[in-house]
Amino acid sequence: PFFVAYCLLFSFAAGTRVLEGPRATLAGFEDQAPSNVLGLTRLGDWHYWFAPDPPPMNDIVVVTLPSFSGGTLEEARRTQADLIARAVNMEAAGIAFDYFLEESSRVDRILCVQIGRAAEAGIPVLYGYRVVDGEAGPVRRLPAAEIRDCVGDDNLGALTGLREADGRVRIVPTTHLGDPELRTLSWRAAALLAGGDERLPSVDLVRFVPPEELPFRFDSVPTLEEAQAFRDRFVLVGSSRPEDVQATPFDSLPGVVIHALSAHNLR
Repeated sequence: PFFVAYCLLFSFAAGTRVLEGPRATLAGFEDQAPSNVLGLTRLGDWHYWFAPDPPPMNDIVVVTLPSFSGGTLEEARRTQADLIARAVNMEAAGIAFDYFLEESSRVDRILCVQIGRAAEAGIPVLYGYRVVDGEAGPVRRLPAAEIRDCVGDDNLGALTGLREADGRVRIVPTTHLGDPELRTLSWRAAALLAGGDERLPSVDLVRFVPPEELPFRFDSVPTLEEAQAFRDRFVLVGSSRPEDVQATPFDSLPGVVIHALSAHNLR
C-alpha cells in the first residue's frame, strides 16, 4: 500500500509545479527551463568527471575586463573601439562583446567607425542585448538609435542565461523562450565559428563542458604583442566584475567564458 500511495503521490505532483523550487535568471525569463528542487542537481555533477573533453579551443580568444564602475561610458566605449581596431589589424575571425549598447555616448561615432572598418575587412562585430517582459511578450532592448545602424540587427545576440536552484550555471539557452528570432550571443558566435547556423545542432539548451585549458585568455586589454593571438581567431570580450562571475560545476567563471565554452561546444 505504501508503494502504491508513493507512486500515486509523485505521479500527481509531477504534473504540477509542486516539485519545482526557486530559480534565478542571469538575464531573461524564469520559464526558460525547468527547476528541480528534489533533483539534488549538485550530486549529479559527478557525471562531468566522465564527460569526454571537447577539442582544444585553439581558435577562440577570451578577454575579461575589470569593472567599468566608477568610470564613464565613454571610457568603456573607447576600450571596445580599441579592441575592434586590434581585431582588424590582427585579421581576427570576428569579435563579440558581452555588453549591450542601450545608452548613447559622445564617442559612439568613433565606435561606429571601427565597426565599419571591421565590416570592410570582413570581420563581424557582435554585441549583446537584453530582453525584457512586455505586455505583448518579450521585448528586445536594442542599441541606442545613434549606434544601432552601424551594429546591425544580424550582429546582435540575446544575453540570456540560467542559474539553477542550487545557484550553479550548467546550461545556456540558444534562443530566448524558444524564439529563433531571439538567438543568444553564444549561438551567434557559434554560427560564425561553424561557418553558418545551418551547421549547428537544433537544440534549445546547451550543457557546456570546458576543454582541458583555455590557451588564449587575457584578464585585461591585451598589449600589442599579446594581441597577436587575435590573428585568425574569434575574440569574445566581457566583464570579470564579481556580479558577472557565476558558479559552475567546474569553477567560478565570468559570463563571457561561459558564452565562449557554449559557442565552442555548439559547433
